[in-house]
Amino acid sequence: QEHDAFRYLWDGATLSHGVSPYRHAPAEIRQAISGTLRAGADTSITADRDILVNIVRSDPGARDTLTKIAYTDVPTIYPPAAQLAFAAGYRLTGWSWDGLRLIFILAYFAGATVILVTTAPEERLLTALLLGWCPLAVKEIANSTHLDALLVLYFAGIMFAVQQCRRPFLIAHITGALLGVAILTKLYPVLLLPVFGAWFAARNSLATAAMFCGATALTCLAGYAPFLYND
Repeated sequence: QEHDAFRYLWDGATLSHGVSPYRHAPAEIRQAISGTLRAGADTSITADRDILVNIVRSDPGARDTLTKIAYTDVPTIYPPAAQLAFAAGYRLTGWSWDGLRLIFILAYFAGATVILVTTAPEERLLTALLLGWCPLAVKEIANSTHLDALLVLYFAGIMFAVQQCRRPFLIAHITGALLGVAILTKLYPVLLLPVFGAWFAARNSLATAAMFCGATALTCLAGYAPFLYND
């Protein structure tokens, strides 16, 4: 099991208890428990930190997870949509990875189903074999519990919208919103923003490309806004 999953669990528990995962680094919670909180730490925000300290003191699963997190000196790096997935996994099975595994596996196969729907009938069998028997997917999702499985669902939705919708402006809005959610899950899909923008401009118009970019930006802003306000 990779160290990322321990951060997923910690972030999910943090958010589930009403604390922003962007506020306190795990090392700060360790130091607060041991009474060695470093000089210069923010002592004006103690309520949220006390919640996390009490969780660790009272729950063996929390203590075990906290000791296994990597890069403890920084708060989470994962975007808001990922945080919601982590919180859902924690709500399902607590400090076990099973909840996250279930969510990621369902997302992967839901995305795979959408991809099959958008695939030409004569290519569906091969596509199903590639999606269902891909050893990388099994390793990364079921074993390593990587959240990239969620991106399969989002980009499958983009494929479906592009193929099934007939109104360019509607495609732009749906695609922009789904890319925004993908960016809110893993930051690297932002690299596709200029690619999609250029595609909309070439296929339709600059106005359609602008609508796509606007939908993406508004989705990202809506995802981060609650956390920015909270902090």
